[in-house]
Amino acid sequence: MNSVQRVLLVHAHSGDADSVPALLADGGELTVLTGTRGADPQAFTDRLRALGVTDHRYLGDENARWTDRPARRYEESGSGGAETLLEAPFGEVTSDIASVISGLQPQVVVSVNEAGGDGHPDGIRVHQATRRATEVLRVPFYAAEPDGSFRRVRPPERESSSWRDQTLFTKISGVLFSVLLGGIGGLLMTAIHQSSVLVGDVQVPWGLVLAVLSSIALIAGLRITFDSRVLSAAAAAAFLGAMAFIASPTAGGSVVIPNNVWGLIWTIAPVAVTTLTLAWPRLRPAVATRIEAEPAVKGSSIQ
Repeated sequence: MNSVQRVLLVHAHSGDADSVPALLADGGELTVLTGTRGADPQAFTDRLRALGVTDHRYLGDENARWTDRPARRYEESGSGGAETLLEAPFGEVTSDIASVISGLQPQVVVSVNEAGGDGHPDGIRVHQATRRATEVLRVPFYAAEPDGSFRRVRPPERESSSWRDQTLFTKISGVLFSVLLGGIGGLLMTAIHQSSVLVGDVQVPWGLVLAVLSSIALIAGLRITFDSRVLSAAAAAAFLGAMAFIASPTAGGSVVIPNNVWGLIWTIAPVAVTTLTLAWPRLRPAVATRIEAEPAVKGSSIQ
């Protein structure tokens, strides 16, 4: 972490400042976020200031609290307080930490390791909440080890529906299935696009509306679902090919797509849908991690 310029250190208790000198030695900006208050919070703040920390916050204060929530005081577990860190909702603790990360935009976040440093339940909870917040906000997370080293903690691998992550067999099967859907859709929708119903004095082209919506659902739906142009292109090619095949002129002229307004709209619509769908830029997958999910802390009442 020698090139890091802005670091957020999150720990559980006032008095836990073992990592501060090492983090300050790199010469970057360090913010210390403490989860709970001890008997003399101001003395700990003064101690950090003497070490060179200019930005120290307590979790739950106005500058370390999720937007529009009233400030709260997280107490140490076993202190007898009504609002202990361990008994507080996991999502609330994580959100408060996330608010600091969002505001500071640190390059890395450091906290205690999975064992909570010294095994205290509060330390374990802080590790879990900090790790979850960094996963959601996609910020590098390091665990401080007892020997003074810092270990990068990687986020868990997530299952993906992205086209790029599929096996070769799945890709081939997907293309063939898309071609089948596109071909059937092109044949059926072309066959019904002239269908209508008389409502009063108005001829409602329900077949054309259904056909256009179906082409959008098929071609654009594949692009949105798999964030890839491959399946959309395969389905669109089969769809347009089926339209062209069924509408091929015969000796007496084509009767499937007649030369009228509805026929003209149906000729243009699938081509426009295909062009727009394949032209838009690649979509970014949404972050899958939920901030509310609550892991258990061994030795606590939350299991």
